[in-house]
Amino acid sequence: MIISIYELSKMEAEYEFAQEQIDKALHCDDYVSAIEECYNWADIIARKYGFTYNRNWKLFKKKLVACYFGAPPSKSFSKNMNPIDAFKEFKELYNNSVLRMTIHKNNEACHSKSMALDYGEEITQFSSALNQLCDQDCIVVFPESSGPHSICFRYSIDDLCQDIYFEAGYGQAYLTFENERGLHPTASMQKNFFSRQYCISGEDSLVLWLRNLIEKYGDYLIMNANRMCRLLGMDYISIEGYYNFGEKTCPIIVDCDLPFDKVFFKKVDRND
Repeated sequence: MIISIYELSKMEAEYEFAQEQIDKALHCDDYVSAIEECYNWADIIARKYGFTYNRNWKLFKKKLVACYFGAPPSKSFSKNMNPIDAFKEFKELYNNSVLRMTIHKNNEACHSKSMALDYGEEITQFSSALNQLCDQDCIVVFPESSGPHSICFRYSIDDLCQDIYFEAGYGQAYLTFENERGLHPTASMQKNFFSRQYCISGEDSLVLWLRNLIEKYGDYLIMNANRMCRLLGMDYISIEGYYNFGEKTCPIIVDCDLPFDKVFFKKVDRND
């Protein structure tokens, strides 16, 4: 996607305006208005990049990061569609893979729980979850990314590439980095403006595969994240993905954390 200097400055101005409105609302403890300003900004970005997201913040982030890194194999479903046939078609495409399902609640920025669908019971489990959705909730179904020859990873970068931080673990990212943080082995590599090499620490085998990821794909990951940061006018961003070191394929990017996520950490009545 080619963006002109005019469009670039306009996107930065839109982000700065949204930030000002959000800060004003948060100063008054008006979290409902702050969240609405986040969605107003997301509406502008979604129109610019040509996707819809049903005003679901988590789905917005997944579709936004896919514009820069490519979309992983997945399909989203909402209550307002007739999804059973579409789910069956998706299941047929990945019939030899374990499918996982994540429910993204409305006004949720992080900590979405993922579950593996039992073989032969996928449609029953999917239908049961679908019946529990509210209007702006969604379900994302995808083939299992984690496995015995893969690592989950995430990294943070600022708009000037002065501070870069990678961390990696085994299994599901939402468990390793969020819901069960501190209970799983991890490795990290960090570099700031004053250091030429990464400071490395962590479990030995994870350090090995994290180093392999950075040596092979570090430039690609850093440049794309920095481009995303600068085009959208943000100070920093975090990216999350999986790397299959057994097949040594290009890492799969599945999610991102945005500065506006902080607004959604405050619990809000879902009917507001």
